[in-house]
Amino acid sequence: INNFQVYHPNPSFYKIQLKDASEVCRRRNTASEMEECSLNLILSQSYHPGWKAYKISNWQLAIRNFSIKIPKLTTYKHIMVNNWSNGWQINIKEPRAKSKEQNSYPLSIIHQLSSPAGGQAIIYLFFWPQVLEYLGLGMLIGFGVWLVFILGRTRPRVD
Repeated sequence: INNFQVYHPNPSFYKIQLKDASEVCRRRNTASEMEECSLNLILSQSYHPGWKAYKISNWQLAIRNFSIKIPKLTTYKHIMVNNWSNGWQINIKEPRAKSKEQNSYPLSIIHQLSSPAGGQAIIYLFFWPQVLEYLGLGMLIGFGVWLVFILGRTRPRVD
């Protein structure tokens, strides 16, 4: 796939934006009535089960004049690729093409992988053990600030 961008701010997080993965599936499958296509997303780091891949979609629920966005979390199957690296199976589902008399068009990957109003599919990869380390570090700093605050208040004054 040539139409993607990767944002990688630290070693434990990746944000991958796919522009149109369904086009790749159409090139691979010559049948015009494709229902499902599977792409493999490969991370060239040694395999560890702590790597997770998620997609967050916003579904909009509208009742009369009130609407609310509900986040939906989708996980992907983690696989070992080439006997050493991390990979995920990204399934892309499209309905069968209908006749022109029915006046409907097959959905693109944009509607399947991202929010209904979005223009790109966004997949997040993160290393779960590193997230736990960040939480532990935050708790340690919070405990240190709390300890300084408590010791500062209970110290007797010398006049």
